[in-house]
Formats: sequence, C-alpha cells, structure tokens
Amino acid sequence: MLAKKKKEVNNFMAPLVDLLAKAGLHPNHLTIAGLCLGFVAFFISFINYWLGVALFSLSFLIDLFDGALARETKKVSKFGAFLDSVSDKIVETLFIAFIAVSSGMQTIALFAVGFSIMISYVKHRAECLGACAKHSIFDRAERLIYTVVMMLILPFLPSAIPMLFTAYVALSATAIIQLVIYIKKQLI
Repeated sequence: MLAKKKKEVNNFMAPLVDLLAKAGLHPNHLTIAGLCLGFVAFFISFINYWLGVALFSLSFLIDLFDGALARETKKVSKFGAFLDSVSDKIVETLFIAFIAVSSGMQTIALFAVGFSIMISYVKHRAECLGACAKHSIFDRAERLIYTVVMMLILPFLPSAIPMLFTAYVALSATAIIQLVIYIKKQLI
C-alpha cells in the first residue's frame, strides 16, 4: 500500500539521494550498511533498548535509499536486487526476534517471521511463473513500520504485544491470500 505512494516518497528522498550519489556511494554499500546496522541494533538493543530502537529505525531508513540510489545512478543490477531482498529479510527477522525475546513471545513471533517470508516467497514464485505480483495490504514497508511501532510500545505496554503479534500474523496471512487470489487470475 505504501508502495503506491512511491513517487511522493522518491520526491521527498531526492535531495538525499543526490547527496549520496555525489559522495560516490554504491547502492550495495547502503544495503550492506543497513544489514550491518540491523545486526548491531539487535545486539545493542539488549544493552540499551532505546539505542537499539533508534539503530533499527536507521537501518530501515537506509534501506529506503539503496533502491532509489541504484535508480538515480543507473546502477540497478540483478545482484543488487538479490542482495537487497536477502538483507531485507534478515533485518526484518532481527526486528521481530528482538521484540520476541524482549517480550517472551517467541512462539507467535515464529509465525510472524514465517508469514512475512511467505509474502516475499509468494511474490517471487509468481514472478518465476510469469505473473505480476501486485502490492498487498501488508508489504515490507508496512511490516517494518508496524514492527517499529511495536518496539516503541513494548516498554510502555508489554501486555499489548501478544495482540500486536496476532494482528501482524493476521495481516500477513490476509496479504498472502490477497496475493494468491490476484495471481490466480493471471495464471488461469
């Protein structure tokens, strides 16, 4: 859903993307920096919760820029797209794992990670079969924003985390169903 707003987001990000391009950064540098920052955030968050939340959020913001930088500098590559996708899944899993460990909700978090990965898998599998996987109601940007909100709520209202994880799983499952229905129309 946020992906539909991509043009407005790109206009907002343009000055920083230009600055990154002028600095000579390669999009894969941003991808790797975001991945490394995700790992640092995961481990730091157990020592300093709010610093971890800030670093996770920064990792998410860095990830917004790698694709835009690739398009701006005409350095779009299949390997870059692959690296970005793998990095995204790892960082998203780290986000969820941190909340799970911090809240003691490891079981439902396992479902959250699994369903999140399934959204990406459904889209990938559809593309392999020649179908176009449109955006769903709970794409990556929505999931990451939702996860950051969960991190912000956890210290103040830990009892809400089971409900928030349940909603995360339900939204992910709904997105998968939405994608399957859309893809079915193309492949039949």
